[in-house]
Amino acid sequence: MKKGSVRQYFPGSNSCEGFYSLWDYNVNNLEKLIILKGGPGTGKSTFLSYVTKEMTARGHNTELLWCSSDADSLDGVIFRDIGIGIVDGTAPHLRDPKYPGVVDKLVNLGNFWNEELLLESRTDIINLTDQNKELYRKTYAKMKEAKEYHDKLEQLYMEGMNWSAIDKMTDQLINDFFGAYPDNKDGGLVQEIRRFAGASTPQGPVNYLDELLSGATRKFILKGRAGTGKSTLTKKIAQAANEKGFTVEYYHCSFDPHSIDNIYIPKLGICLIDGTPPHEKDPGPDDTVLDMFKFMSEKVYRKNLSKIEETDANYQHSFLESLDILKECKAVHDELEKCYVKAMSFKEVDHVREMVLEEILAFAGKLGV
Repeated sequence: MKKGSVRQYFPGSNSCEGFYSLWDYNVNNLEKLIILKGGPGTGKSTFLSYVTKEMTARGHNTELLWCSSDADSLDGVIFRDIGIGIVDGTAPHLRDPKYPGVVDKLVNLGNFWNEELLLESRTDIINLTDQNKELYRKTYAKMKEAKEYHDKLEQLYMEGMNWSAIDKMTDQLINDFFGAYPDNKDGGLVQEIRRFAGASTPQGPVNYLDELLSGATRKFILKGRAGTGKSTLTKKIAQAANEKGFTVEYYHCSFDPHSIDNIYIPKLGICLIDGTPPHEKDPGPDDTVLDMFKFMSEKVYRKNLSKIEETDANYQHSFLESLDILKECKAVHDELEKCYVKAMSFKEVDHVREMVLEEILAFAGKLGV
């Protein structure tokens, strides 16, 4: 049997606004959603990995939803061909059943810990939990500080941009992409898929963009600096696609989730990619480069250059500090996991895992998949 395909992305991100969730765009409208509960170290990620392996081996296409606070940990898995998902429903992506029993099913792995053993680590658990919470507060405060510098950086570039010329190029692209297609006048449902293709994790930057856009046949690589209009142009192209009735995959910036780094229009095979650092993308021989910096006034750029360099240095410093604190968060979380691991009965977790797998296979069997 041919193995199923795998797509990978992040449904949430540690951002300048704190933890930012795009979960609903990916797990809503499933036929069945299994929500895992339990403390850290109770086996949720291992549970997800096991079911993924078994279902993929049986030919089911799989979406892997990774954790931005630990790039090696799964937060969810979706088998889109049968409409079933399994997710970690604990903080920060807290999820409770919306339609209990008919759509959502709760599986509490906390039922399989030994409370007496857990109480032996009571003081450590409380201290580590509080420490972790404070470290995340500091992480987000530093990211917010970095965003303030980034906003100033954008303003320094925006001052010199020729926006009318950018608007003209945008209109030309819209006409090129969609001019031959009628408007979606019947008001039919247009699907918006929103995800993070990458994230800054404690293990370093992780990005699945190349894999996610592997089906694209026309790639447009945007080059430029902060504030040169890359995200604005991308949003306008996406809006035009929606008006024509095309499904759009939006890939948000993990640092500033209100900014769109990339879009993909599957039916047309068109994608726009922000190819600037920290997610630098070199164009291939068949890719088209859209150089936004060519619309920058040389005079204004020279005037602002010293401020640009100073502000960029401050932004980089604050952002890198936030990532250092994020590494501390993971170190503390790893210690917290150890407290729970030693109190768990993983034999019972394995039994429930097999029961859930059988339930999913039975559901797929009824669909004839």
